[in-house]
Amino acid sequence: MMEIFAERLRELRTEQNLSYRRLGIILSVSEALIRQWEKSICEPNFTMLLRIADHFNTDPNYLLGVDDAP
Repeated sequence: MMEIFAERLRELRTEQNLSYRRLGIILSVSEALIRQWEKSICEPNFTMLLRIADHFNTDPNYLLGVDDAP
C-alpha cells in the first residue's frame, strides 16, 4: 500500500508542478519528509493523510489505493 501512496503522491505533486520544498511548506513538513513518503521509506499519519488529500482535492482512499478514481 505504501508504494501506491508514494506513486500517487508523486503524480499529484508533479501534476501541480510543486517542488518538494513547496509542498513541504504547504503541509508544514520538511521537504525531506516528502521525499521519504515518495520513496516509500515511511508514510504519513492519518491526520497528515487527510491534509494531503484535502490539498489535492482527492479522497484519502485514492491516495491509499483503495479507490482508483481521484
